[in-house]
Amino acid sequence: MLFADLESQVDAVQSLDRDAAAADLTRAEAATIVLTDRLRGLRGSAVRAALTTGRDIEGEVREVFPEWVLLAVDGREVIVPLRAVESWSGLGVGATPPSVREAVAWLRAPQGQGSGAGASQGPRQGATAQGVGGQRPTGAVLGLGQALRRLSRDRAVVVVHTASREHHGRIERVGRDHFDLQPVLAQEWGERRRGSDHRVVIGVDGVVMIGSTVQ
Repeated sequence: MLFADLESQVDAVQSLDRDAAAADLTRAEAATIVLTDRLRGLRGSAVRAALTTGRDIEGEVREVFPEWVLLAVDGREVIVPLRAVESWSGLGVGATPPSVREAVAWLRAPQGQGSGAGASQGPRQGATAQGVGGQRPTGAVLGLGQALRRLSRDRAVVVVHTASREHHGRIERVGRDHFDLQPVLAQEWGERRRGSDHRVVIGVDGVVMIGSTVQ
């Protein structure tokens, strides 16, 4: 009976130690998670973005990049620079990298689980927030300037939202910190008046949102 009591006390102490270690690991890892990690885990889910202009938009997360997020809003795709969003809703509390989830589960597993064939042998060394095999998400390589150049290449008609107005047109050329937009009137799509240049030069930092047009 005495040994049984001692064993139960030891088990209780070890359980508390494991819980404390798991809590410390979770808190430490939370300090390393960036916003894009959380958004990337919500692909296909709806979120709400409160823009710096005071406007709120809600849409499905399509893709996440270091500088911007692609949302599906009311049937059209919208590019939203991360700097243009004051706050997000609907992100939940997830986005813990798999390596940490495995470590926490291993620490909290009852004694005896964690050995034997097929059992977890602790957190995998190769598992990272980048995914199995160390493959980086596609969103890690496409900057906002590259997205603008792609729109220019495709000759897409877009709506560029700045803090105080909207610009409709095609992106003509993209500089390091600005781009030229050729305004396009609905009745003149595909045409350009000869001898006139109505282009607008927009600073990249002034962009709040870029959306495709609904034709």
